[in-house]
Amino acid sequence: MYSLKWIEISGTRYSHDSVVVTGTDLVSNFGIIDEIIVDELMCLYFVLEDLQTLGFSSHYHSFEVTYHTPKMYLICKPSDSLDHAVLSLYHLIALFLLCLQ
Repeated sequence: MYSLKWIEISGTRYSHDSVVVTGTDLVSNFGIIDEIIVDELMCLYFVLEDLQTLGFSSHYHSFEVTYHTPKMYLICKPSDSLDHAVLSLYHLIALFLLCLQ
């Protein structure tokens, strides 16, 4: 097993601190890539720090998110993501915003 600094999949570059969609319940769920791992069978996994979605801000056209305390992690394959775009995380005073593309 080894760790990668980045990987490009179908034209999308994923790296440490990239934000991806992890699922949708009543609202969208997101995670920050903490590690990119390839196992001995050459399977690719993302270790994600889970973000808590607070809601959608129509003013900023962004999702408001925060970090879990204590931190929570997920492991998923890139193919598990519902949207393969990498999102941008912005810190605005007391808010963390994920802007839609």
